[in-house]
Amino acid sequence: MASKQKNLNQMASGAGIGLLGSVAGSVLQLASGLIMVRLVAPVEYGLYTLAAVFVAMAATLANMGFGNGAPQLIAKYLAVSDFARARGIVMATLGVVAAVSAVLTAATFVFSAQLAALFGKPELTRVLNLFSLILWPSAMILALISIFRGFASTWPKVLFDELLNRLMRIIGLLLVAFMGWGLSGIVWITVVTTLISFVAFSGYAWRTMPRLLPPVQSIWGGRELVRFSFPLFGNNVIEILMVSASTLLLGYFKSADFVGQYNVAVTLSRLLEMPLIALAFIYLPIATAVHGGQGGQGGQGSQEVEKLYLSSTKWIAVVTLPVFLGILVDAEFIVGLLFGKAYLPAANVLRVLAVGYFMHVALGPNGVTLLAFGTRRAIFLSTAIAALINIVLGVVLMPLWGAMGAAIAVALALSVSNIFISVKLYMQTGIHPLKAAYMRPLAVSGLAGILSAGLVWVFPFSSGWKHFFLLGAITLVCLASPIITRSIDESDLSTLGAIERKLSKKMIITDRLRKWCLR
Repeated sequence: MASKQKNLNQMASGAGIGLLGSVAGSVLQLASGLIMVRLVAPVEYGLYTLAAVFVAMAATLANMGFGNGAPQLIAKYLAVSDFARARGIVMATLGVVAAVSAVLTAATFVFSAQLAALFGKPELTRVLNLFSLILWPSAMILALISIFRGFASTWPKVLFDELLNRLMRIIGLLLVAFMGWGLSGIVWITVVTTLISFVAFSGYAWRTMPRLLPPVQSIWGGRELVRFSFPLFGNNVIEILMVSASTLLLGYFKSADFVGQYNVAVTLSRLLEMPLIALAFIYLPIATAVHGGQGGQGGQGSQEVEKLYLSSTKWIAVVTLPVFLGILVDAEFIVGLLFGKAYLPAANVLRVLAVGYFMHVALGPNGVTLLAFGTRRAIFLSTAIAALINIVLGVVLMPLWGAMGAAIAVALALSVSNIFISVKLYMQTGIHPLKAAYMRPLAVSGLAGILSAGLVWVFPFSSGWKHFFLLGAITLVCLASPIITRSIDESDLSTLGAIERKLSKKMIITDRLRKWCLR
């Protein structure tokens, strides 16, 4: 019991840091997007988006599945104090990613004109040339994040990826606005801030790693890392097609302004993923260590992983629901307020994408739970199915409906993929989230969303404060729904108590909740 609660507390602490960092980082990213769309036309914003998506895709490819493989192997060897092999995995991760990303950087720079011609947008050539300068450092940043993830450390990702890079970018964009540099200035600011973040992250890793790993002779882990990560690399390739294909296909079939509008909807809808991404970052190494160290499948370790999964899924959904329902009820107000009237056509696109991303979030960390149980083939298959649905539907629907066709393809792909993974998780382990403690808050929040949508439909709001009041009311009901429905269990209370005791030395809120929820 003490071990279980220790894992819950560790995960809550790590996820809390990750969530705060993700929230702050997403706010900064959203702010930079808001500045950007007001500095350039939708067509130029679309060109920037195409180049950014392509380079992000290449940087992810350069990591060859190490994003999940390296943390698992590092955590595995740390759990048995095999520091030589853990160090070998660290060195192999850095070496392989550095070599592969260097090749991809050169290829992108040399063939940028051909890539631009493929999209029918020759003006994309210059943007791709400049973006190729950050492919290598971007890939290395991802590699460093994977390594620190193996040590269950969230701070480096938060500090260097979520905060430093994006804060510097906002400052740079303000300079671009003041100087009137336009698209070229925006691209150069992106290049410079990424390079600075990489240098800072590398310096931190150089100073910190000796404290995390004893100075022992490393045992090269390149072969093991590649062999272990290869199925995950296949999954990464297909996942990239899933995430990036819509933007790239839309750029192929439609003009750049459609890409700009679609990216606005994607940026907002992916806010729904923040809690899940923050928790999954710390969840995987903890769940892997718990399952591997306490009896394996069917034993105490499996039961503890199930409790971690159920608690995580419930709170991820609760935190995400206000954003999801707010988008469904009032998308036009949100898009118009943040991005201006030029992007209002993206409102319904945003609604469709939000449904798909909420389906992904509502089923919790199902994929990383399967990874913790050692099942990688199902993850690969589910992502392949999603990518196939996304690409086939995209090719059919985008020429007809543009950004809306892309949104429908993504939403259906996300839904089918996550249902598949959850069914596989249930069949293999018996784990599923559809418990009363999870469904009751969803039902109360859903009812609040339906009533709010009806209110907006019958009485259209003309003043901004009414919209803010409605969104605030939805948020309050969603966050209070576990308390209203008495869906907080002893594990939740113990975790909350540990956090409250650390902050205030007392447990006043926890004790009151215990009296209400457990009586």
